Amino acid sequence: EYYKRALKINYNSPYTHINMGTLLTDLNQLELAEKHLKYAYQLDSSNSTIHRNLGCLYEFSGNFKNAENEFKKCLRIDPNNFEVQKALSFNFFYKRDFVNFRKLYKSRLKIPGEIKSIKTSKLIKDHNDLNDFKDKNILIYPEQGIGDEVFFSGLVEKFISKTRAKIIFLTNNRLLPIFRRSFKFKIYDVLDVDNLKFDFDYSMPMGSLIEFIEFEKDSHYPQSQYLYPDKKLVSQWKNILNSLSKKPKIGISWKGGSDTKQKIKRSINLNELATHLPKEYDYISLQYGDCEDEINEAEKNTGINIFYWDDVNPLKSIDQQFAQIAALDAVISIQNSTLHFAGSLGKQTIALLPFMPDFRWSLKTKKSMFYKSIN
Repeated sequence: EYYKRALKINYNSPYTHINMGTLLTDLNQLELAEKHLKYAYQLDSSNSTIHRNLGCLYEFSGNFKNAENEFKKCLRIDPNNFEVQKALSFNFFYKRDFVNFRKLYKSRLKIPGEIKSIKTSKLIKDHNDLNDFKDKNILIYPEQGIGDEVFFSGLVEKFISKTRAKIIFLTNNRLLPIFRRSFKFKIYDVLDVDNLKFDFDYSMPMGSLIEFIEFEKDSHYPQSQYLYPDKKLVSQWKNILNSLSKKPKIGISWKGGSDTKQKIKRSINLNELATHLPKEYDYISLQYGDCEDEINEAEKNTGINIFYWDDVNPLKSIDQQFAQIAALDAVISIQNSTLHFAGSLGKQTIALLPFMPDFRWSLKTKKSMFYKSIN
């Protein structure tokens, strides 16, 4: 409303049209957003932000050719725009142009605040200074959230076999039990880095592991199960679930995103989801946070059974949720950490993805590139 008022005062302000176009893109009003951004270009053809935002708009609509053209126009004006270089790398990944993806994906490391820095007093060299990784001690540290740590951990064995490096893997302490149960390389709490009794030569954010996978040649992906839950906990959960009824048990998760924009993009109303769920199954909530009212409303409106345990909280104990997922017959989840948990466990899963998902989820096929069990 305020942008409309601003345009009434000065319709020829390129910045107002840029902001309006960006807002309308977020609201999925793409045709109108494109009109505002193109008009902004008529007013100021040298503004790199216009090309960046048009590129994001076209990428969001699945028009990768136009997105690539706009991103490249932006970079001709502003060659050091690392945000756009990163966006263009995603565009290449969507198109399965993995060579150009690997070239540009490194640019994310130059974006201020993009990568979580590792808090240590020790002097560590950056992995980009290294040509030969063989026998080098590489400290790999988290750069994003829990779901991403689970995803990237599945790339470590391939990285080791390709580079012959020696790995020290840092992770969130909630993931320590399942990672140590599943992998042979050294794994430590990221908060204990200064207490490690040995030296390391170089450091690398774990997102960089994907740069070492030649997807155009590698038949290793998609992967089967690579994380393994606590067997005793799985047995306990099977007993609990079997006591509910004889129906198959399907886990469901319907909300995700760390900010308002991502929450709108990724999440689905539980009532809407429940209307499409067959009643011959029992459903187990894998959704963390307070969702009791949503569940009660969906059960009342649809007649399906949704069971939940509010003491299963992945923000406190991920081992419990991994065991719970392992005990299920299948999972249905939107794009969030639960999807990575289920895929890493090899659990048959249906992914409910937004129109333009994260670049790691495939657009040209119904199969996941990384998880064999996810459709």
